[in-house]
Amino acid sequence: VTIPESIDYMTTVGDLGKAVDTAFRHLKPGGVFLAVAHLREQFRENNFVYEGRGRGVSVTVFENNALVGRNGYEATLVYLVRRGKGLEVFSERHALGLFDGATWARLLSKRGFSVQRRKGGNEYDRFLLNEGGYPQVIFVCRKAR
Repeated sequence: VTIPESIDYMTTVGDLGKAVDTAFRHLKPGGVFLAVAHLREQFRENNFVYEGRGRGVSVTVFENNALVGRNGYEATLVYLVRRGKGLEVFSERHALGLFDGATWARLLSKRGFSVQRRKGGNEYDRFLLNEGGYPQVIFVCRKAR
C-alpha cells in the first residue's frame, strides 16, 4: 500500500490512525506500507512556482505553504491559465495535517508495523522560490509475518 503526500490530508491524529489501520488491513503478512509525509519538527514555510505549456494553453501555479496551528498547515494555490490572449485565475486552499515523528512512530508501531524511516528526495526543491528545502520522510512499514 502506498500513500504519497496525500496522507497530509489527515488533519487529526484520529484520522491518521484510521488511515494507518486501513493500510494495515489491506496487507497480507509481510506486506509493505509506504507513506510519504512532512514532519512537524522539519516543516518549513515555503513558496513554489510550477509552469507548463501545451496545445495553446499555458499554466502557471503559485503555491504557498504556511503553518496554521500546532498540527496543521495550509497550502494555498493560485493558477494562472492563459489561452491565447485570455487569462483565467483560479485559487484553492487546502487544510493539511502535520504531526511529529514521535506521533507517527507511536501510531505505526501500535498497529504492529516494523518501521524504517528514510529521508525523502529533493524532487520539489527546484520549484522553490526562495532558499530552503521541502523536507519529507518516507515511512517503510512491514506487516509482521
